[in-house]
Amino acid sequence: MMGGYGFGMMGLYWFLSVLMLLAAIVLVIWAILRMKPFGSLAQHEPYDRAVEVLRERYARGEISREEYLERLEDLQNQRRS
Repeated sequence: MMGGYGFGMMGLYWFLSVLMLLAAIVLVIWAILRMKPFGSLAQHEPYDRAVEVLRERYARGEISREEYLERLEDLQNQRRS
């Protein structure tokens, strides 16, 4: 009646159902781990990096204080808009 293959078609259906459920669970966990938290600093990364580079250049003496303040103000204005 079962052909000697365990549960026959019922066993295959059960196996595929469990496999699909496990795949769905893995997909949900992967998606959750890939999401960035809301309000993270990653949103501001280009601005923060630009300010960091500007500070480094000022600290090395590559730009004057006036130029530093002018560029910092420009970056802050770009961030607001």
